Amino acid sequence: LFFYFSAGAGRTGCFIVIDIMLDMAEREGVVDIYNCVRELRSRRVNMVQTEEQYVFIHDAILEACLCGDTSIPASQVRSAYYEMNKLDPQTNSSQIKEEFRTLNMVTPTLRVEDCSIALLPRNHEKNRCMDVLPPDRCLPFLITIDGESSNYINAALMD
Repeated sequence: LFFYFSAGAGRTGCFIVIDIMLDMAEREGVVDIYNCVRELRSRRVNMVQTEEQYVFIHDAILEACLCGDTSIPASQVRSAYYEMNKLDPQTNSSQIKEEFRTLNMVTPTLRVEDCSIALLPRNHEKNRCMDVLPPDRCLPFLITIDGESSNYINAALMD
């Protein structure tokens, strides 16, 4: 297996650690992210360069362990959806409700300060619903022709 990203250390290290840890979780039922990163760093300097990358590894492993493989072949979406909506009489819940509950557990909640541009008074009329606002870090950059109108749009860029 060969991977390469720019300098080949930070993001490559994240990818390698996640791959190793997912295999370890499946084989042994445990993960050891700290020692995996330490071992990679002993072989190559700066593998997993930032705290943000280290946290991302933990988030990715947590999500994978909690959610498992949720992929459904396209040809089976209709029947899978029907099965996922069936209520379990013992729990009075369904698989789709449980998946959504898990998704909410692993998805960070936006705070008011994360959406400060959307909350500016001049942008209120551009928001259809004040409960669905884009975070500042995901706003698309718009160029206005006259330079006076707002370059805000209620949208979020996804990478």
